[in-house]
Amino acid sequence: MEKPQTYAVLGAGPVGYVLSISLALRGYNVELFEKRSDPLTTQQSDEWRSTNFLLFQRAFPAFRKIGVLDEVLQFSAKMDKLKIILKDLDEFELNYKGKSQETFAYSMNRKEIQKILAKRIKDFPENIKVNYNTSISNVKIDQSSFDVKHSDGRVETKSGYDMIFGTDGIHSVVKEAFFSIPGFSYLREYNGYGYTELQIPAFEAAEGNQFRVQEKTFFHWPRKEVDTHMWGMPNYDGNINIGLILKITGEYSFEYFKSSGFEVFQKFMFEQFPETRYLMPNMKDLYEKCQLTRIASMKCGPWRYGNFQLIGDSAHCQNPFGALGFNGHMEECSLIADLLDKHESNWNQISDEFYAIRKPISDKMNEYGEAQFSLMKYKLFDEQIQIMIFFKLHFNQSDFMIQISYNA
Repeated sequence: MEKPQTYAVLGAGPVGYVLSISLALRGYNVELFEKRSDPLTTQQSDEWRSTNFLLFQRAFPAFRKIGVLDEVLQFSAKMDKLKIILKDLDEFELNYKGKSQETFAYSMNRKEIQKILAKRIKDFPENIKVNYNTSISNVKIDQSSFDVKHSDGRVETKSGYDMIFGTDGIHSVVKEAFFSIPGFSYLREYNGYGYTELQIPAFEAAEGNQFRVQEKTFFHWPRKEVDTHMWGMPNYDGNINIGLILKITGEYSFEYFKSSGFEVFQKFMFEQFPETRYLMPNMKDLYEKCQLTRIASMKCGPWRYGNFQLIGDSAHCQNPFGALGFNGHMEECSLIADLLDKHESNWNQISDEFYAIRKPISDKMNEYGEAQFSLMKYKLFDEQIQIMIFFKLHFNQSDFMIQISYNA
């Protein structure tokens, strides 16, 4: 009997988890490496700072194929309204209805997805070995090897895998090893903005947590005059995760507010977003621990050299507006699984077809992310844009933000 192939997956974000489970379901052996700790036993160091994922039906086939879709929907918040709130508290609200449960938009916190997938991984003890608290370095394409540093300081060289997947994000060490290869193209761009996370906490009532604001709603607070934007996405437990877009430097920037102190930041928030005076009682705590995630777009190619294959943010990433990244990455995991079945583990055929299908799409995703960013920050004040949004939401009842960005 032929020995099943063994794969290494470097990075246990949602892409690394879903890919590993997809491989295990087909009988392959997987070694998964992750620099953070097990999300089921400890709080991962950066989980608090990631804004929610906006889930559309494009992501659901990947979750369904690995048997976690029902649980994902259980721990996410359905959204059926989009509300735009202007500085003078004028607002407009648009309703959208999915034709079925899976055609709604959903909001889900990153840590909940991580926990669901980490728990599912444990259903495959014979196929998946997870190495938490490990760091990867010294990737050698020609030798199909990499070094692993364990939490106790041990360093070992790993090799002998049939395929090695780089699922370690925009700063992928696998991708860095591609830089020295002739013919590899790479472009990363920063737009001068970043986002930090705030929160509207749930109101604790006798009957359980309650939303302090309208539930099932995707909120946007555009502030063109100070070059700032804030959005809010609900969680199933009554909290609202807030993403605050700020410039990196200059007036009303992240650097400005961190150097000026909390009182200056609080005054700005109360002036620009008056509701935060009573909606964010925890603002000072969030200010003290907040960090800025720079908004970047990145594309590269090809995505495979030797036995190393890039997927997800390692291969491409885009402005977070429009929810294109996460949903697109789940599509890629689903496609890899389908191509494995189609080509019976012939990775030359799988990689070529995967790249031919996804590279043009990922390049468009970069363009759409920037268009969505411009739309939400600068164009929501235009009545013609508001009318366009209305018709898009009325006639395209799913993937609503993506549909808007296609034509912005």
